[in-house]
Amino acid sequence: MTISIPVSPKKKAHRITSDTRICPICFTKAMFSWSYIETDATVYENDPLFKYARCLACHQYSMWLPNNTLIFPAPKGQFKPHRYMPEDVKVDFEEANSIVDKSPRGAAALLRLALQKLCVYLGGSGSINSDIKNLYKEGRDEKLRKAMDYVRVVGNEAVHPGEIQVNDNPEIARTLFKLINYIVDHKIALEREIDEVYESLPDDKKQQINDRDKGSK
Repeated sequence: MTISIPVSPKKKAHRITSDTRICPICFTKAMFSWSYIETDATVYENDPLFKYARCLACHQYSMWLPNNTLIFPAPKGQFKPHRYMPEDVKVDFEEANSIVDKSPRGAAALLRLALQKLCVYLGGSGSINSDIKNLYKEGRDEKLRKAMDYVRVVGNEAVHPGEIQVNDNPEIARTLFKLINYIVDHKIALEREIDEVYESLPDDKKQQINDRDKGSK
């Protein structure tokens, strides 16, 4: 499917920049040539009404809002990253979301990478199997360990096909999005929210708690 970008003779299309990302039309990682159309609503070059991009792999156009929200073609995928998800993890999560309908295996592999980065954020070394083992030792949370191991195993199988055929059952890949958000919720969001409500206690009450704990040693 193609899109025609009409430009009034009185208006101009300006090239902004280029970058590399997953094309929402051909689903390949390719160079994008970005431009914006000058309209009456365009105030500044860096704040256009909308932008459009030409994929240099399939030569098709996509249209985006200034905040990089896809307008055309209609975005695929249905999973939003947890609001407390680390930025480098979110990049892989959103890229997986953009391709899950076209390539469940590719999405599963990306989410396995997202989990590896998440483990590092939580203090791990980057060795995903060891990191899961150590995180389990810290909290003894069986459900959390199962969630992390499920993402790890399915992601590994996507890269090195074995017993689990992700492309034959796309719902397997879709489950991984929920599990990544579950892990973020339990290991980052919940702990952060507990810290925030605790810090709302009066200072004298927190000091009494600190004094109590010092005296119990």
